[in-house]
Amino acid sequence: EVFAHVLQMKYLSSFGQFNKVIHKCRDLLQRLDEPLPTDISENVIMQEYAKTKAKLNALTEEDILALPDMTDKKKSTAMLILGDAVNSAVICQPYLAPLLS
Repeated sequence: EVFAHVLQMKYLSSFGQFNKVIHKCRDLLQRLDEPLPTDISENVIMQEYAKTKAKLNALTEEDILALPDMTDKKKSTAMLILGDAVNSAVICQPYLAPLLS
C-alpha cells in the first residue's frame, strides 16, 4: 500500500504538484509514527541539526561505515518517503528540505 502512495507522490511531482507531494508525505509519515513538525523555522532546523551532530560527533567514518543495514521496515519506508519528498520541499517549502534530508 505504501509503495502505491510513493508512486502517487512521483506522479504528483512530475506534474509540478509539489504541495500535494508534501501533504502526502506528511500523511504517510504520520501513519508510520514519524511525524514532521508543522511549525518550521530556522530555530527548529538548527535544533535538529545540533541533535544530529551530537549523535554523530563521537563516531568516526569507520564507525559509520561499520553500522549494520537498517532492518526496521517502518524506518526504511519512512526513508523512502522522505527521499521522494525532498525535491518537492526544495521547490515549495524550502525550510522543510533540511529536515527531510
